[in-house]
Amino acid sequence: MKKCKTQDLRTMRTKKMLKTTFEKMLGENDYNSITIKELSLQAGINRKTFYSHYSSLDELLVELQQELLQDIRTKTDHEMPHDIRDTLVDLYRHICYKPDWYRKLLCTSNNQVFAQHISNQIIKDATEWFDNPNDMNQVTGIMKINYIASSFKELYNTWYTMGCTMPVEDFISFATSLICDGCK
Repeated sequence: MKKCKTQDLRTMRTKKMLKTTFEKMLGENDYNSITIKELSLQAGINRKTFYSHYSSLDELLVELQQELLQDIRTKTDHEMPHDIRDTLVDLYRHICYKPDWYRKLLCTSNNQVFAQHISNQIIKDATEWFDNPNDMNQVTGIMKINYIASSFKELYNTWYTMGCTMPVEDFISFATSLICDGCK
C-alpha cells in the first residue's frame, strides 16, 4: 500500500510540474508552437513520461481548461443576483487578475472551446436573471442572453489585444456598464 501511495504522489507531482510548465509556455508562446518535446525538456522529464500521463498536448490543454472552468464555476456559483452586473463583475475580476497565460486562453482563436465555456456560464446566469416571464418573450430573451455573452467576450478580447492599457477596474466598470446600459 505504501508503494501505491508513493506512486500517486509522484504522479501528482509530475502532472503538476507538466501543468505549471505548460502554463508558463502558454504565456510565452502560441499553443500551436508548443511541442511535447519542448514541454518535456522544460519540465525536466522524458517524453515517455509525458505520454504515460497524457496522449497529447490537446488532452493536457483540455484538462487544464476543465480545471479553470471549475475554478470559474466555484467563483460564480453564488446566489443569483437580481442584477446580472454582479455576475459580470465577478467574472471579469476573476479573469482579469489571472496570469497572462490564463487570460490568453480566452483570446486565441484555437481556444474558442474555453471561451465558449465562459459564455455558457454567463448564459446560465443570465437565463436565471431573465427567468421572469413578464420580462420578455422567448425570442427577445434569447437575444438578450446572447448579447450579454458575446459582448462579454468581445469587450474582454478587445481590452486584452490592445495591451490591457485601461486599468483593470476601469475596464470592468466600463464593460459592465456598456453591456447592461448600452451606449448612453
